[in-house]
Amino acid sequence: MKKEKSGTVYVLSIDLNKQKYYVMDLEGSLSRSISDSMLFLYESIAESYAGPIEHLVEEKTKEIATIRVIKLPLSRVIPGTWQDDVEEKATKLALDDLSCESIEQLANHLHKALESTLKSNS
Repeated sequence: MKKEKSGTVYVLSIDLNKQKYYVMDLEGSLSRSISDSMLFLYESIAESYAGPIEHLVEEKTKEIATIRVIKLPLSRVIPGTWQDDVEEKATKLALDDLSCESIEQLANHLHKALESTLKSNS
């Protein structure tokens, strides 16, 4: 999996009822503030969550939703951050917390969590 340049992240934006929201978690919670959004380090991982989350939001709201993967500098999502340090520390903390040895294992763990959430909601 090829990582983008340091300090680049991906967020999921969703249009619902002519309003723009950002996806906050794997349960389909939404916020109007980009700083509340989930951050993805890889575009392919963000894209893999886009469809299932869009479906989940549509089921919850009974409205048509359109989801997009947006590429942004980390400083746009979290103003005033030291991009490299924050990204490195966040990844290390996430890997340590989940006892993962690689970012790929972390991605697999998140994917399994999404699948479990979607199964329990159906």
